[in-house]
Amino acid sequence: MGKLKITKSRTGIEEHRRTIDRLNRALLTLLNRRVKAACRIGAIKKQQGLPISDLSREKAIMAALCADNPGPLDTIAIHAIFRTIIRHTKRLERKLS
Repeated sequence: MGKLKITKSRTGIEEHRRTIDRLNRALLTLLNRRVKAACRIGAIKKQQGLPISDLSREKAIMAALCADNPGPLDTIAIHAIFRTIIRHTKRLERKLS
């Protein structure tokens, strides 16, 4: 009986892990699409002599994300995740310009 329970439990874990793997790949695709779009904006900013950083836009992004967030991630997590995404995006924009 114990062995059967462990097998079912591991099967459930593996199913969830496969789901996470699929979601990770989807996130990676979306993150790369986001960065490409931001780099296109960066190229336009460069042509127009505008700075890469736009703190008012970043604040608006954070506010909208937190307002739209259904959870379970809290506001602190949303800020940390998207600050990291934005920081690395700006780093790449600077590198390309």
